Amino acid sequence: MKFKRSQTHSPAGQHPMFMGEGQASGIDTAKLINYREHMRRGLFVIVFLVFGLGLWSVLTKIQGAVIAPGIFIVEGKPKVIQHLDGGIVEQVHVK
Repeated sequence: MKFKRSQTHSPAGQHPMFMGEGQASGIDTAKLINYREHMRRGLFVIVFLVFGLGLWSVLTKIQGAVIAPGIFIVEGKPKVIQHLDGGIVEQVHVK
Protein backbone atom coordinates (compact mmCIF):
# COMPACT_ATOMS: atom_id res chain seq x y z
CA MET A 1 0.00 0.00 0.00
CA LYS A 2 1.49 3.34 -1.03
CA PHE A 3 0.50 6.66 0.46
CA LYS A 4 0.60 9.90 -1.45
CA ARG A 5 1.97 12.86 0.46
CA SER A 6 0.17 16.15 0.08
CA GLN A 7 2.18 19.29 -0.51
CA THR A 8 0.62 20.98 2.54
CA HIS A 9 2.27 18.50 4.93
CA SER A 10 5.62 18.00 3.20
CA PRO A 11 7.82 21.03 2.61
CA ALA A 12 9.15 20.45 -0.92
CA GLY A 13 12.77 21.26 -1.47
CA GLN A 14 13.81 21.21 2.18
CA HIS A 15 14.64 17.55 2.78
CA PRO A 16 15.25 14.75 0.25
CA MET A 17 12.91 12.36 2.06
CA PHE A 18 9.97 14.70 1.35
CA MET A 19 10.72 14.86 -2.37
CA GLY A 20 9.22 12.51 -4.92
CA GLU A 21 11.27 9.94 -6.82
CA GLY A 22 13.85 11.46 -9.13
CA GLN A 23 13.63 14.90 -7.48
CA ALA A 24 16.43 14.30 -4.96
CA SER A 25 19.38 15.29 -7.12
CA GLY A 26 22.75 13.85 -6.15
CA ILE A 27 21.37 11.59 -3.38
CA ASP A 28 21.33 7.81 -3.63
CA THR A 29 17.72 6.94 -2.75
CA ALA A 30 18.70 3.31 -2.03
CA LYS A 31 20.61 4.51 1.06
CA LEU A 32 17.65 6.35 2.59
CA ILE A 33 16.47 4.77 5.83
CA ASN A 34 13.54 2.39 5.58
CA TYR A 35 11.61 3.39 8.71
CA ARG A 36 8.87 0.82 8.14
CA GLU A 37 11.33 -2.06 8.67
CA HIS A 38 12.65 -0.46 11.86
CA MET A 39 9.10 0.01 13.15
CA ARG A 40 8.30 -3.65 12.40
CA ARG A 41 11.36 -4.85 14.28
CA GLY A 42 10.69 -2.57 17.24
CA LEU A 43 7.06 -3.69 17.43
CA PHE A 44 8.17 -7.33 17.29
CA VAL A 45 10.59 -6.78 20.19
CA ILE A 46 7.93 -5.03 22.29
CA VAL A 47 5.32 -7.73 21.62
CA PHE A 48 7.86 -10.47 22.34
CA LEU A 49 8.86 -8.87 25.65
CA VAL A 50 5.29 -8.23 26.80
CA PHE A 51 4.00 -11.71 25.96
CA GLY A 52 7.24 -13.39 27.08
CA LEU A 53 7.24 -11.68 30.47
CA GLY A 54 3.50 -12.28 30.84
CA LEU A 55 3.89 -15.99 30.09
CA TRP A 56 6.86 -16.22 32.45
CA SER A 57 4.88 -14.53 35.25
CA VAL A 58 1.94 -16.92 34.80
CA LEU A 59 4.00 -20.11 34.67
CA THR A 60 6.50 -19.31 37.46
CA LYS A 61 5.69 -20.57 40.96
CA ILE A 62 6.91 -18.65 44.01
CA GLN A 63 8.94 -20.93 46.27
CA GLY A 64 8.91 -18.72 49.36
CA ALA A 65 9.11 -15.24 50.77
CA VAL A 66 11.58 -13.31 52.89
CA ILE A 67 10.10 -12.00 56.13
CA ALA A 68 12.14 -9.47 58.11
CA PRO A 69 11.39 -7.15 61.02
CA GLY A 70 11.24 -3.43 60.31
CA ILE A 71 10.74 -0.08 62.01
CA PHE A 72 9.08 3.06 60.64
CA ILE A 73 10.89 6.29 61.42
CA VAL A 74 9.23 9.66 60.83
CA GLU A 75 11.50 11.92 58.79
CA GLY A 76 9.15 14.87 58.40
CA LYS A 77 7.22 16.95 60.91
CA PRO A 78 4.98 14.69 63.02
CA LYS A 79 1.38 15.88 63.43
CA VAL A 80 -0.76 15.33 66.53
CA ILE A 81 -4.08 13.65 65.75
CA GLN A 82 -7.05 14.19 68.05
CA HIS A 83 -10.69 13.16 67.93
CA LEU A 84 -12.98 16.14 67.27
CA ASP A 85 -15.24 15.39 70.25
CA GLY A 86 -12.58 14.14 72.65
CA GLY A 87 -13.12 10.41 72.03
CA ILE A 88 -10.81 7.64 70.79
CA VAL A 89 -9.47 7.68 67.23
CA GLU A 90 -10.27 4.27 65.72
CA GLN A 91 -8.79 4.61 62.24
CA VAL A 92 -6.42 6.99 60.43
CA HIS A 93 -6.76 6.95 56.62
CA VAL A 94 -3.40 7.82 55.07
CA LYS A 95 -2.36 8.01 51.40
